[in-house]
Amino acid sequence: MRTFAILLVAACAGCGETVPPGITETREVSADDPGLEQKGPLLFHEKELLTGKVTLRSAKGDLLSTTAYVAGKKEGPSATFHPDGSRETTRTYRDNRKTGVHEAWWPGGGKKFVAHHRDGVYEGPVKEWFENGNPYRSFLYRDGHEDGPQKMWNPDGTLRANYVARNGRRYGWISSMPCSSPLKETLVKMESSK
Repeated sequence: MRTFAILLVAACAGCGETVPPGITETREVSADDPGLEQKGPLLFHEKELLTGKVTLRSAKGDLLSTTAYVAGKKEGPSATFHPDGSRETTRTYRDNRKTGVHEAWWPGGGKKFVAHHRDGVYEGPVKEWFENGNPYRSFLYRDGHEDGPQKMWNPDGTLRANYVARNGRRYGWISSMPCSSPLKETLVKMESSK
């Protein structure tokens, strides 16, 4: 059985974490505790917005995840762990939105993805890898939309897509098929005018 631990104290000797004033209590609650309630984007505990950390532990007590909250919203670091205790993901939130660098690892430690976020959307490079270590994709984003050179690979390492994204359009090749080009657009227009 999995349990949630609500840590309303983030204090530890010399750890440098900021503790909201008046928070002095630590409680363990099970995942089915009626006092823990998600309402839309907000997390409540006993009808009050949660400030603290929510951790998920296995039946044996192993840490599976931890997420920081302020006034019911995800705020600050969040992490998940594989059953063997190794890192699975690290993420950061500001006002319930993804921000900064988010990373993930396959069981065994190989990198799964690195993604950059700003205000809840992709911003900058996003890279993913297959479990065998070969690259899966390398994309660039601006304001949550593909922008610039984009590449994808098959599990064996062969190139699957190579295109440039501009203004919501793709120019290049996806799975050996042109995704869009000025010539293709001209030909489609000519065909439709016949």
